[in-house]
Amino acid sequence: MQYMGGKSKIARRLSEAILNNSESRQFYLEPFVGSAAVFVQMAPHFSWSVAGDAQPDLVMMWNALLFEGWEPPAEMPEERWRELRDAEPSPDRAFAGFDCSFAGRFFEGYARDRTGRIDFADKGRRGLLKVRESLTSSALGRFRNWHYDQWNPVPGTVIYCDPPYAGTKRYSSKRAGVPAFDHAHFWSKCREWASAGCEVFVSEYNAPDDIECIWSVEKLQTTKRPEQGRDVAVERLFKVVA
Repeated sequence: MQYMGGKSKIARRLSEAILNNSESRQFYLEPFVGSAAVFVQMAPHFSWSVAGDAQPDLVMMWNALLFEGWEPPAEMPEERWRELRDAEPSPDRAFAGFDCSFAGRFFEGYARDRTGRIDFADKGRRGLLKVRESLTSSALGRFRNWHYDQWNPVPGTVIYCDPPYAGTKRYSSKRAGVPAFDHAHFWSKCREWASAGCEVFVSEYNAPDDIECIWSVEKLQTTKRPEQGRDVAVERLFKVVA
């Protein structure tokens, strides 16, 4: 699935770092599920896994795909994409808004390939069906359209957060249905979870000085076209300790 800030290329290594630095294998939680790339890697290791997101279309799509037999569209003409852009939240709208939009940014431009070699709808469909196939044997709870601070995980829960990164393009708009992000409040909530006995991991470029980076990797930024040159960023994984 194409998703702004998605972790598909580093999901396996990221999940290995989390598993190597955590002990419990009972409950797993992702409050910012996004493309579910990390969730696919992590969920099979736990007795029960659940995820959520503040973006309503996204949660509808994952529940429809995993629990309701929804099939992703085989094609997404630009006319249909424009119809869905201002429609009510739905699984199809999520598919159009992420998989068929430029760089996975929710309806910020219809995805086009100048070479004509990429069919974004087909690529997105195949990716989603692969996720469903990977998660069918896992013990899963239905995804929830919750803001991250609505979760009250039990002690021992392993929590992985992939929030909007500080200093990057804001992912909030009336169309997306996602509120502006308060980074200070987020880190406060992570400390609260850690104090309650959870094992809390966060992907970010940077974190408050008291929070340790336990893993990092260089990653090319993909929102620019190749001819524009691409920046290299250092993706870091932090563990929040009470």
